[in-house]
Amino acid sequence: MKIGLTFLARFISLIFHPAVLQGIFLLAPWWNTLTLYRFFPSLLLGAVVFPLTISGIYLQQIGIKNWFVVSQENRLIPFLITISCLILLAGFWWQDIPALSGRIIWVVFINISAVLITLKEKISLHILGLISATGMLMELNPLFGGIGLILLIPIAFSRYYLKSHSIKQLIYGGIIGLIWVILYYLFRDFLPFIHKPYFYPTI
Repeated sequence: MKIGLTFLARFISLIFHPAVLQGIFLLAPWWNTLTLYRFFPSLLLGAVVFPLTISGIYLQQIGIKNWFVVSQENRLIPFLITISCLILLAGFWWQDIPALSGRIIWVVFINISAVLITLKEKISLHILGLISATGMLMELNPLFGGIGLILLIPIAFSRYYLKSHSIKQLIYGGIIGLIWVILYYLFRDFLPFIHKPYFYPTI
């Protein structure tokens, strides 16, 4: 029973990794458009595969074999790797799809805030990513809010069960995610590159 729960918790933690959640936020506005097929491979590599792979290699080099439980002290380098990959990705698409680059920069700001908070207090990046991504995507479809609420329980349970986070750290992650959702809706009309991707070509 315990082995089964551990496997399930690790599986949930992996498929809803913060890098995956940020990738969903970035590509969602272009779903079912030809533009998606233009940038999807680079987005998959730059926002998900490269950050996870390089961070994994780094963690192995410093002797961390369990990627599901990373201490507060060892989070800084993976953060910087992720932010660097995102900045490069934003620069790559700035000329062709500025709306995508704008959303990537917004995600960079979220990651920077998480870095600064992590220097003082460990928080759940899974919960932060879930709340912020699904909350901001509610402008496309309110169902994203319901999806976020449904996923909140299994993701929070998996992180707590794996002893990755305390309940306080899970709550902190949710609060920071909610703050970013509020900021998004407060300032989105001043950030057309982020809020209105349909202003740009979708072919």
